[in-house]
Amino acid sequence: MKKATIYARVSTERQEEQKTIESQICELREACKKDGVVIVKEYIDDGFSGGILARPGLDQLRDDVSRGLFNTVYILSPDRLARKYLFQALVIEELKKKEIEVIFLNKPVTDSPEDQLLLGIEGLIAEYERAKILERTRRGRLHRAKNGEIMGGSAPYGYDYLAKTKQRAAYYKVNEKEAEVVRIIFSLYLRFRSTSKIVKVLANKKIRTRNNSKYWSKGMIHRILTNECYLGTTYYNKHDRSGGKRRKRERNEWIPIKIPKIVNDEIFELVQKVLKSHRGGKRRRIYILSGLMRCENCGSKYIGLSSNKGRHFYYRCGNLVRRFPLPKNCDSRPVKAERIESAVINAIKNALLRPQILINHVLGLARNILEKGKNAKKDKERLTSKMNSLEYKKTRLLELYLEKIIQKSTYLEKRKEIEEKEKELEKRKEDVSHVAPYIDKPLIIQNVKYFSKLAKEMIETLEPQKLQEFLAYLIDEITFNSNKGEVKISGHIPITKKMDDSNYDTLSHFSPDLMNETRNNKLKFELEVKV
Repeated sequence: MKKATIYARVSTERQEEQKTIESQICELREACKKDGVVIVKEYIDDGFSGGILARPGLDQLRDDVSRGLFNTVYILSPDRLARKYLFQALVIEELKKKEIEVIFLNKPVTDSPEDQLLLGIEGLIAEYERAKILERTRRGRLHRAKNGEIMGGSAPYGYDYLAKTKQRAAYYKVNEKEAEVVRIIFSLYLRFRSTSKIVKVLANKKIRTRNNSKYWSKGMIHRILTNECYLGTTYYNKHDRSGGKRRKRERNEWIPIKIPKIVNDEIFELVQKVLKSHRGGKRRRIYILSGLMRCENCGSKYIGLSSNKGRHFYYRCGNLVRRFPLPKNCDSRPVKAERIESAVINAIKNALLRPQILINHVLGLARNILEKGKNAKKDKERLTSKMNSLEYKKTRLLELYLEKIIQKSTYLEKRKEIEEKEKELEKRKEDVSHVAPYIDKPLIIQNVKYFSKLAKEMIETLEPQKLQEFLAYLIDEITFNSNKGEVKISGHIPITKKMDDSNYDTLSHFSPDLMNETRNNKLKFELEVKV
């Protein structure tokens, strides 16, 4: 007996209210019944646009294709599958490769050149219509914004958004309670000149955020301090989102829309001057281990800080920053930047001076990975076998139900048990690590020797900024226990079949392709040093 599935989609809440999803499903079920096929699963996308492929129902359907659950897919029409012809063609081709038939009720499509041409033309027309609607919407919104109408339903902190009615356009109304907090924030910044201090004051005063959170972030405070809307003007068309990327437009393209003022012009300008003075000047020191060090006690990252007007530099556990304004709950001590940086660099240099020790270490790790890989392969095969067995049980259960040997309630109960076991096995299968294919000993030796030679030269000659980039490439993580003075360094040696002297000449530019290629081999090194 033919096993089928159905796919239905609607793109708006209005369509959902009009029950078009139910009518689609009903029509598809009737078609399956008429054709004498069994529906094994139904995939539904409520409120998802046909202009994108990232839809949960469609994603699940595409994932289930390789599991052999069905051999036919019923869809009302091509535009329910996707609005764009390119997306339609992609999914249909994907299904056909697995020998799965696609049936459109409102537009039967065969493999004939005429039908394929017609499908393509209809897809292009649908794309054109969609583009036309989007362009009309864009121009309409621009026109309304130029006439002073607020676009979008989210108001900045300090205002409430009042939606459009038949009598008037949408607008922002001052939220007096929030507006008073905005004025307090501006006043506190001129007093303390510190966003951290403002966060503490707001927490002590028990002033909550719009989302009713007890604590404000420094980022939230900064966004309020720099938001020009508090001067009485908000802007539409500030950003261009075409091409999938968001970029800021030139200021002359922004469309100003008048709104009520909350902050005095003089106070706002004064705050901007103070903020600018705090941003001014280059960073006096580059912390070359920035982003790499993690506290062994609490897991927080170490951050680089200075004291005594930039005379002393050190790394401190970021637990206090992470928990701010609550007190820190980690007893890790700060460490002088020069001290720990020298310890890490010397440990790496010493390892690079003795490449044979590094080679033996890398080969040892590689053998461990290979051994784990062999076990993982067996586990994967065993789990696959169990999943196939469950799939057979589910098919047999369906047959018993269709033959009226078991009741519907029993069928649903047993099916649910099987599906829960399937989910558990799927998770275990995902947890099994990938299999390392083999150990190419000569290649590893060659790579380590070349890399050791070049890396030593780079560590000794690179400027701090470039050295920071190189260490970020070489080191995966540094774990530091400040109470014991123990540093554990884990990193990777690049392994690529393209490795030679000329190849390494380009390594100083940190090619993303080379970095990704080498990291994927998972041949790591580990070092330990005392500080």
